[in-house]
Amino acid sequence: MFSNPFNFPDEELDLIDLNLQMEAVDLKTNSFLKNKFLETRSSASDEISFWKLLPDSQFPNLKKCAKKFICRFGTTYKCEQNFSTLNVIKNKYRNQLTDEHLSNLLRLGSSNLQPEIEKLIAKKQIHKSHYIFLLIFIYSYVFIIVIKNIKKVKCYESM
Repeated sequence: MFSNPFNFPDEELDLIDLNLQMEAVDLKTNSFLKNKFLETRSSASDEISFWKLLPDSQFPNLKKCAKKFICRFGTTYKCEQNFSTLNVIKNKYRNQLTDEHLSNLLRLGSSNLQPEIEKLIAKKQIHKSHYIFLLIFIYSYVFIIVIKNIKKVKCYESM
């Protein structure tokens, strides 16, 4: 709807909010705005300028929705950063991680929170059989922190 509001199928209009339906019908039947849209259609930034020129008084809900849609994909930085972290965590040597364990490691790797490992260890009485799992957890966490710092250094070096 937002890439070409004049080509939005009528059968899909029933799926959206009633106020948006009315505004979408008004927009589709407005020949002046259709001509403006066709004039400004050459690039994505021009598409944004089309939504800016819509009158607030006539299309308040449609403009509000368009703003949310346009701003939604402002950057892919966080997504790319998480995929990089995932590639570091799940490599050819660690390809048998469970989904739950991988999810937890990814949460640790993408979070700025620092768990207080010493405090957690002090609360638990560790049996020898569990000690190895604790070491694996600690080394996994340290590995993620080191990778984060390496990425930061590489980022600063490239500037």
